Amino acid sequence: GFAPLSALVTSSRIEEKIRNGQGQIQYSTTHQGHSLCVAAALAVQKIIHDDDFLKNVDEKGKFLRNTLEDELGNHSFFANVRGRGLRNSIEYHCESQHLFGNALVQEMKENHNILISGKWHRVCFSPALTITMDELEMVLTAFVKTFKDVASKWDTNYRSKVKIKPIF
Repeated sequence: GFAPLSALVTSSRIEEKIRNGQGQIQYSTTHQGHSLCVAAALAVQKIIHDDDFLKNVDEKGKFLRNTLEDELGNHSFFANVRGRGLRNSIEYHCESQHLFGNALVQEMKENHNILISGKWHRVCFSPALTITMDELEMVLTAFVKTFKDVASKWDTNYRSKVKIKPIF
């Protein structure tokens, strides 16, 4: 989940001025260190620093990359897949790449109720680190099918019909 939490990063010169002045930065309500958010952030850090949790994330990421490589690696639009853990992207090269990404986003949403980030020359995958293998397989199956379907009809006539639609 998400919670409002912020941090300040500064140089040692600025830190020294703060230390010699009021001793701390005076925040208003926007950045006042909400206790619930801080507690949630600390709980998340305990979870993600568990070796078994990180091993599981790494294994799912390898599965994601291997599946995309196996299913799309020989496709003429496919350039590469890269990433670490469950933060990955697939790069593609074709005419009107930005429109191809828009088409993938629209098709995934309309046909599978799955939101993806497809823009410029790539689709980014960043699922929840707690995604199950069944969920990951479902998303990958839908994406591979959508990629192949959209690419198979990627001619000038089809490209001219692709519009940028709001996600919601």
